[in-house]
Amino acid sequence: SDVISIPSGQIISDLKEILGNEFKIFPNPSNGIITIMLGSNINGKLTVKVTDLNGSSLYTSVFNNISPLIIDLTWLPKGYYICEVYTSIGLKQTKLIIE
Repeated sequence: SDVISIPSGQIISDLKEILGNEFKIFPNPSNGIITIMLGSNINGKLTVKVTDLNGSSLYTSVFNNISPLIIDLTWLPKGYYICEVYTSIGLKQTKLIIE
């Protein structure tokens, strides 16, 4: 199982508080080119998955600790999507808007 180290005395009210600071997905809304910036605590493989709002997988790719990571989704029609980033410390899921 994965272990997340929390400094002594630090109170974590939500796992999103840890994961939210470890990587960012921008810009959002986007023209289809997105950038994922990884925090220093993330190493190893990184999986990026983009689905439509019904959960159908449209894009999946595995990367080896590349930051910044630039992904071209310009082939997707304008709309709302879910972008999931799986890392060694957890999952970040965000709504992605392509304009």
